[in-house]
Amino acid sequence: MDGPAAARIAASLEDRLGRIKGVEWAAVNPVLGSVIVSFDDGRVGLGDLAAVIGSVEEANGVGDGAVSGSAHPADVAPIGRAVTVATGDILALGIAALGRAARFPALPVELGLPEVEDLPDEVLADPMFRQTAGARRGRDGCRVPLPWSGDRPPYGFSPQHATEPPWLPQPADWADLTVSAQSADPASMLSLYRRALHMRRELPALGDGRLRWLESPPGSLWFERGPGFGCVVNVDADRVELPRQGRLLLASGPLGDGGCLPADTAVWLGG
Repeated sequence: MDGPAAARIAASLEDRLGRIKGVEWAAVNPVLGSVIVSFDDGRVGLGDLAAVIGSVEEANGVGDGAVSGSAHPADVAPIGRAVTVATGDILALGIAALGRAARFPALPVELGLPEVEDLPDEVLADPMFRQTAGARRGRDGCRVPLPWSGDRPPYGFSPQHATEPPWLPQPADWADLTVSAQSADPASMLSLYRRALHMRRELPALGDGRLRWLESPPGSLWFERGPGFGCVVNVDADRVELPRQGRLLLASGPLGDGGCLPADTAVWLGG
């Protein structure tokens, strides 16, 4: 799906999500396959968001048939295949199975970078900051330049002899989050993403598999894509027991006692 149709469905989804009480705003990018939702989890549940996304998908005939393109996370794909509601490390597991709808826009998710919330007012350029007279800071905290290497700003983003700093300042404690540092750490978010991308190319279900939501305990999400693929996401439950059938393919963090899934963790399961 591409062009005007994708833009129309994205606009419809933003409108529907924005009408939910407790949702502050929603941003849908059909090209990048991302849905970002800022919401009050005391007023709206994860299931409510997933239900709206599913209804928009069904109303527009999205989700059936083949998805064209390569195995790149920026593929244009049905919106329903590009959404999960998750936070923290579990965002990484959205590749190929579902994308990501997060409570806070921490971008880019491939590096697990946190939103920079203490940017000085004088460097903010988001129109929202100006249009609301500073009442809302906008999303500049998600637009801080990427850290590539080194142990201090600008972390390899600017040329060695640059005379001006990047347009937004980078935190002083991002040395462990650079591409270079994470490439050398098998437990990093970047390494997790790379493993997920490799599996995406190998698993048939993550190509044309049909998605089906399953019943899951409160605070968690569980879906299947055939043939033989499942994903369980524990957002904020104390612990979630994993199905006995199924082989562990990938996990965003260590499992708990008895193989249970702790909060802020997700797994991919194979048949």
